[in-house]
Amino acid sequence: IFVPFDTGELALPADGRVLFLRARDGFRLREMARKGWVCEQGFKPFAEALTRSGLHVAPPGGNELFPLVLVLPPRQRDEARALFAQALQRASEGGVVLAAVPNAEGAKSAEGDLASLAGPLHTLSKHKCRVFWTQPLGATMDRGLLDAWTVLDAPRLNDAGYVSRPGLFAWDRVDTASALLAALLCLNACAMVGVSRINAHDSVSEQRGDVISTDRLSDQSVQSLNVVALTARDCERAFPGCVETVLHSPGLNDEQRLSTLSELWLGRAIKADRNTRDAVMSDEALDAYMQAGRYAYAYLFYTKRQPSERSFELRQVRVIGFYNFAVQRAMARFFQEIPHLDPQWTHIQLAGWSVARADTGTRWDPDTAEPAELIPASVLRFNGLRNVYRRDGFGSEFVSVAPADAPAAPPPVG
Repeated sequence: IFVPFDTGELALPADGRVLFLRARDGFRLREMARKGWVCEQGFKPFAEALTRSGLHVAPPGGNELFPLVLVLPPRQRDEARALFAQALQRASEGGVVLAAVPNAEGAKSAEGDLASLAGPLHTLSKHKCRVFWTQPLGATMDRGLLDAWTVLDAPRLNDAGYVSRPGLFAWDRVDTASALLAALLCLNACAMVGVSRINAHDSVSEQRGDVISTDRLSDQSVQSLNVVALTARDCERAFPGCVETVLHSPGLNDEQRLSTLSELWLGRAIKADRNTRDAVMSDEALDAYMQAGRYAYAYLFYTKRQPSERSFELRQVRVIGFYNFAVQRAMARFFQEIPHLDPQWTHIQLAGWSVARADTGTRWDPDTAEPAELIPASVLRFNGLRNVYRRDGFGSEFVSVAPADAPAAPPPVG
């Protein structure tokens, strides 16, 4: 949704006032938001996530006007049309309404709906999404259609005689799955559980596999997702909602919750890192690595049990690996930033995170050149040595590479 500002096709209002309807937390929003921004979100977990990130969250249904209104429309069409109508009503004279929709969730239809209300639109496509925005609002708005769409998501009696509203799941009908479940509950039968046998090699692979080694969630994280009625594919399709569900669902204990969150974020980081074509890691990948390390650290040191109480548990060994890998990749990005910093730097902002320089008392020898490269020790292999001594366990080790010596001056001739 922020692509038009990156390309220069749109500029933020001079007074800094922006309304974001159905706002969702993310590092890009945290980078863009300013003092005059107001986020409206009616879904409590998403609203709480915005508040935790320091954003100003207001209850839906205000009447203050803004020169720029951002919208993330829902999938249900009547609800989305009502939200477009609300966005136009909350925009001041000459203001702009900007919306973004994934292509797979009806971006073209949503663009057509907004154009029906506001007239011709500007459009951009990127990241399998479509972002579109109005001309400065004025006489081109269809006032009759605006009034009709404003009440499209109002609560009403459905055909079954219950009060419902567009936007709720199967709001106007009994969905097939619920009907089937109700029918099964009426049957006097026992649930059947299937059991199968796998070979020893596959058993070990399932126990030890995770997002680092096999590029898929570990069996323990999959089981945690099952507890909260999610699957790995659900989390791929709707990652923010998946994370919020795992974070707040009461069915998980603190160790299950934090280890699963760490692995979910690490999987997202690895995917974003792999998709980065530039030499410098993207802010999206760095943010995800930081989140993964944060939850792994919380699992290790801020749960009810101490690390020593679960020394032989595979989950703890795996989470240590998550933490070490996240730190390793985050440090690679920090090292890339060093040449661009003042030698006396104490605090910087990276990917929405505040990074402070620790005053450890350790100083680099002024006569020694700064390292040209920082290599994780875990990726180095030595041939021809009988013994290699390497520290193992919590934390990441690095090897610094000194810059090549300048070639010696040729001897004088004559």
